[in-house]
Amino acid sequence: PKQSLTYNYAIKYASDINLTGTLYDQMVCLIDIILDGLKSHMESIKGTEKEELLLKQYERDRFQLINQLVMNKQWNSAALLGEKYLDFKILVIICESTDNQQRLDEYMDRFNNEGFSKFVYEWYMQENKQAKLVNRCRKFNKTSNRTLYTFLSEHPFLSWMKDVFNQNFDGAAETLNDLALHETESVRRKKTMLSLSKLAKLAASDERNQDKFVDSVNRDLELIEFQEEVPDYEPHQMNATKINLSMELIEI
Repeated sequence: PKQSLTYNYAIKYASDINLTGTLYDQMVCLIDIILDGLKSHMESIKGTEKEELLLKQYERDRFQLINQLVMNKQWNSAALLGEKYLDFKILVIICESTDNQQRLDEYMDRFNNEGFSKFVYEWYMQENKQAKLVNRCRKFNKTSNRTLYTFLSEHPFLSWMKDVFNQNFDGAAETLNDLALHETESVRRKKTMLSLSKLAKLAASDERNQDKFVDSVNRDLELIEFQEEVPDYEPHQMNATKINLSMELIEI
């Protein structure tokens, strides 16, 4: 492609700043022309059987083309193309690479109807940046960011944090307890969830069923202490151990 030739055989070896700027401008124009053609083609096959298959290819090509600018820190040019062709991944990467949360917030507002906010939250999850979601919980309330709260509600292992920030300690306690009951991979993680659920319940203003809840958690924690004392204990044995222990107690 011509834009690759421009970069590989011209920009990389240009020593003059003005010339480099001119070459980058040409590169942006070439990418714009290519993407405009690809976009027009996608619009022409909209609603046909080819759309789903070619859409993924279009998205890959779009990202690869604009990402050439991102990799060379041509942030503004890349952002303009990302905005024009709705490449949300490019826009998020630019905001993260430049640590520009204000720009990210502006994009969330500007492309709200196009699903940009949800894309950002899913990207955070994929990139193991869950802390970013938690920080957004601290900045925004439920009214100002319903998309975030809906997204967190769909991910229980994060939604309890949302409840804590909203001082819904009962909700956090129930969610954590449920997560602990379904945790089968890590005894330590299960223990942590149970302990947090107990603290959340004790912090709740509604004291109804508090003692019953805490007693249940304490029994589960005692069981975990027993499991931790078992030599060569494997995490996946948690459920089996609990069942076997319960059967033994019944027999006694």
